[in-house]
Amino acid sequence: MDIKINYLEIENIKNVESGRIDFFRKDHYLNLIGVYGQNGSGKTTLVDAFSLLNVLMCGIRDLLASEHYYDLLTDDIPASITLCLDIPSERKLIYKVILEREQVNKKSPSLNIVSETLETRSAKPHSRLRQLITYDLRNKQWLKISNAILKKKETIDDIVSMQVASKLSQQNHTSFLFSQEFYECLVNRGLEKSELSRCIDILKHDFNENLFIHTVQDSGFVSTELIMPFSFNVQKENACNRGKFTISQEPQVVPNNIKEVLNQIIKQINIVLPRLVPGLTIQVEELGKEMIQDEVSNKAISATKIQLLSIRDNKSFPFKAESDGIKKIVSILSALITVYNTPGTFVILDELDAGVFEYLLGELVSVISQGAKGQILFTSHNLRVLEMLNPENLIFTTINPKHRYVTVNGIRPSNNLRDMYIRALDLGNESGDSWYSETDTSEIRRAFRSCSQENITI
Repeated sequence: MDIKINYLEIENIKNVESGRIDFFRKDHYLNLIGVYGQNGSGKTTLVDAFSLLNVLMCGIRDLLASEHYYDLLTDDIPASITLCLDIPSERKLIYKVILEREQVNKKSPSLNIVSETLETRSAKPHSRLRQLITYDLRNKQWLKISNAILKKKETIDDIVSMQVASKLSQQNHTSFLFSQEFYECLVNRGLEKSELSRCIDILKHDFNENLFIHTVQDSGFVSTELIMPFSFNVQKENACNRGKFTISQEPQVVPNNIKEVLNQIIKQINIVLPRLVPGLTIQVEELGKEMIQDEVSNKAISATKIQLLSIRDNKSFPFKAESDGIKKIVSILSALITVYNTPGTFVILDELDAGVFEYLLGELVSVISQGAKGQILFTSHNLRVLEMLNPENLIFTTINPKHRYVTVNGIRPSNNLRDMYIRALDLGNESGDSWYSETDTSEIRRAFRSCSQENITI
């Protein structure tokens, strides 16, 4: 299914009080957006927002009960994420979630879901936005489902089932809308084929299962020389394998089904990799067969001891000896290949430029922007990209927490956007919101000098 992100809006997450990213501009969808700005100005917050949506739609228990997500919010201030998706020629979908910190037990940090709403509008001309469901624990009438969907009056059993589903989602720190318990409530009422179920399914499966997120934590894993994260989407014999998994950079025993998926990923990567890094391919070396215990079935299954190798000029060596930049490219390459070729796929990359040669980075984003069928959002600090992309493909962060993300207008083809951006950092810009919290080189020198040995008392 060809789904497009229309916009993402966030409020009160980390240092962003309000910000919005639009993927739809001037009557067309953008397939690539690069986000630029000062350190600490809200770039990674966008990645965190998509990660939160991913966790909610996966419906996995207790993922919200972690310090990582707890620290994204501040005390007593609810945060919200609004995602608008378009299915061209069919409908628009708007999902909004409001979260707050758990206040009962601060020793066990977790987030509570306060509210979830789902709205839709037909793609037909003059259609109006309709609210399919509202789940709001702040109100006495905590659940409202469109009468057009329910069609018949709720029974006591229906109400009790919904209450149980709500309590379980609260205990498990999961979304109510995307929980298995809520789906079972819909099935029991004969609503598994309703418009509400259809829209939830679009979000949970068609969107979320085609969302690939590469965080700075993933890049950190690459640098440790311990594990290698892969985001992947490969097809073989009408079957599709997609998702994210990690393998060790050291020799490792893996089940044979995992080995086969890895071989598919490596085969796909090796089509593009030598064009990015001339002469380089990678391969999976098999070191021997073994039997291991399957954790799910508790039965012995066939496995293989493997390690990743780099191949250059017919010489091989362990892949772990490669630079962080090469590892970064290999780690994200399958996801980039997918977003380039497959409509309805989404890739979110934090610090795309980390470890990547700036000229290659510019060539890479230029190719993707001109041909990608899916959509990609990345953050970067390398200004080379500003010379390779159209202004509409770029978002700049401001130092105003109430208006974090802005675009630039009135750029002529002859203008050098990189030079204009640097001038805007120095002199200001027409948007009225400063893009850079001013620093003073003399003050920086003075601060360094004040830390000299003779001025520090220990």
